[in-house]
Amino acid sequence: MKTSSTQILLIAIWLGFIVYAFGFAPPDAPNPNDRIMNLILGKDDPAAVSVFNLLGLIPLLYFFY
Repeated sequence: MKTSSTQILLIAIWLGFIVYAFGFAPPDAPNPNDRIMNLILGKDDPAAVSVFNLLGLIPLLYFFY
């Protein structure tokens, strides 16, 4: 059975993702709800709050465009 270079590349990428997920990915946040509440209340970094608020505005602009 002959394997093509595309198959070998895809298998290597897939194995790389598996190694990253189990070996190098950051651990889970203790409570993601705290982060979301800080974004809603504006207690976080101003840039992060701005991006969070734009997440609702941009689809609205596309709706009226």
